[in-house]
Amino acid sequence: MTPSKTMISGGTVKNSTFTKCLLPVAIVILSILYPGPVAAQTSITIDADRQFEFAESYFCRGEYYRAISEYERFIHFFPQEPRAELAMYKIGLSYFQGKQFRQAIASFDAVIKKYRDSELSLKSYFKVSECHVGLREFGPALTTLDNLLAMEPDQDTKDEAYYRRGWIYLETDAMEKAIASFDKISPKNRDIYRLKRLSEEINKKKFLKTKNPTVAGLLAVIPGAGHLY
Repeated sequence: MTPSKTMISGGTVKNSTFTKCLLPVAIVILSILYPGPVAAQTSITIDADRQFEFAESYFCRGEYYRAISEYERFIHFFPQEPRAELAMYKIGLSYFQGKQFRQAIASFDAVIKKYRDSELSLKSYFKVSECHVGLREFGPALTTLDNLLAMEPDQDTKDEAYYRRGWIYLETDAMEKAIASFDKISPKNRDIYRLKRLSEEINKKKFLKTKNPTVAGLLAVIPGAGHLY
């Protein structure tokens, strides 16, 4: 059965900022004018599925700050619901999409702290690193990936971290470190990350000086996740 929460009565309504702001005022006015009926109608039910879908609809439309409010509302009323972790992660993504990288880092860190070894926790490490890159903080971006490498045994995850780390080194013109990081990617994933083509481009003298956007667009891709930075 879908969880639900009771707030203020009289049936089920859709949550929105408009409803949240005006409903308490309406109740106060009605309680003064009609104390009996209002006292008898004092609950509004929030449905977990509808609340999560409401937040998702804002996210999909690119209304990230409204999405954040609705994801936060979902977590508040349904903290034990299985999608609470996803809601926390989507809050981080919403801040990231809005280029509010500091807030995004805090949100992803909260996922890492609470859920530790979950899939979304691992993804949060990568997103924290991306946020630091967005802030041009390459040292912390690398440190985040190094911390993940130190704790994560899964080879596919480690290979993605090596790949991302290599691109950060390229961004900072540290070619030898970039090559060393790419070289650590396991043989089974070298074709996936197009390392042969990438190595050819790195060996071209002008690669780091020009940072050809076409080449970068072709090569800086995470399998299944899209463009890297």
